[in-house]
Amino acid sequence: MHYRLLILFTLVTSWSWGQDTLSLDRVWQEGLANNFDVAIARQSLAVLENNREYQWLTYTPELTVDAGVSARTQDVSLTFASGDVQERAGAGTFSGNAGATVSYRVFEGMGKKFRIQSTQLTETQGEHALESQMEATVANLTQAYYALVVARNQARVLQTTLALSRERVSLAQAQYQVGKASKLEYLQAQVDYNADSSQWLAQQELVQAAAIQLNQMMARDPNLPVIPVATIPLDTSLKYDVLLAAMEENPALHVQDVAIELAQANERLAATGFYPTLDASLNYGYNYSDAEAGFVLQNRTSGVSGGLTLRWSLSGTLDARRQVENALLQSQTAQLTREQLLLNLQSTLATVYNAYTNQQAALGLEIQNVAVARENVDIALERYRVGKSNALQLREAQRNLVQAENRLLNVRFRIKQAEVELLRISGMLMQ
Repeated sequence: MHYRLLILFTLVTSWSWGQDTLSLDRVWQEGLANNFDVAIARQSLAVLENNREYQWLTYTPELTVDAGVSARTQDVSLTFASGDVQERAGAGTFSGNAGATVSYRVFEGMGKKFRIQSTQLTETQGEHALESQMEATVANLTQAYYALVVARNQARVLQTTLALSRERVSLAQAQYQVGKASKLEYLQAQVDYNADSSQWLAQQELVQAAAIQLNQMMARDPNLPVIPVATIPLDTSLKYDVLLAAMEENPALHVQDVAIELAQANERLAATGFYPTLDASLNYGYNYSDAEAGFVLQNRTSGVSGGLTLRWSLSGTLDARRQVENALLQSQTAQLTREQLLLNLQSTLATVYNAYTNQQAALGLEIQNVAVARENVDIALERYRVGKSNALQLREAQRNLVQAENRLLNVRFRIKQAEVELLRISGMLMQ
């Protein structure tokens, strides 16, 4: 098993070295281009843009054209005042008509203007929603990317301790063969080596899972290899006051600002129901009929007609009052929602910034701990080589180093997570 693991370790390491490094910029680029959530948001915005492109139809008169023909056969028996009688079996009648009507609502209390305004505001809201989705996607991509960096570095830590355990097995075997160590110590070294090997294999599974998750966010083949950078760069210069001031540019707040404007526009639109409507229409008609029996055997009419219609409805006015009251309530709700969102963002900003500063303080301690743990392992291994320390002391030094390395990686990752979230909340992530 020792040799099989050594071969597997060599294959994984050489495979990683043979791949090109995937930069965070490229992850953003491919993610924003292919991510399904972003693509769906773009499609939704395209619908709103299409609605705006056709808003000119609001001011266009309505033209309708109709035509029809009919035919029937019936038995006719007519007795005239003169005493004449006309009887016809199976008399046929044919008629046809055609017409065109142009109608236009001349006045409806500025309703056309407010509908166009609502359409434009809805499009603006869609633009901010897309921006919000893109920022959320960038934040998720960044965190998934550095989660993979952490997983790979944790695997590297286990590779280091596995190499140390392998050397310990060799030393224990050599000492056992010359009678300087017991077989129990040699077997225990093998047990510890197998345990470290199992842990390294489990970590490889976590690395693959993190890579698959990142590929999924980028809408790529889940099995594509992903080799990120080796370290997590940190920005420790973020200031709370600057972030708080910039938070007004958060796209989620912009979405809610437009929602307030949209509710106010809908309130003005509903108020147009209090006014009468004035409709103008112009009609051209043509009618033709031909009968084989009856008073009129043939008839043709054609001509133009037009008119104005002024309409006001009491029930419509009462319904308009209901709609105005509801629109006012919706406007107040939108304002409350905006205030709630702002408070939530402020609270999240304060919480995350506190974690951001605390983890920075822990970072210095963990860097020192790693340096001490590495030196401790070097000393313990050297003492073990010359027989001045036992296997338990070396094993404890190994565990302390692994724990210190993992704590340092986790602290750096938590700082990066806080950094990304602070920039997202403040609307500065994509700047």
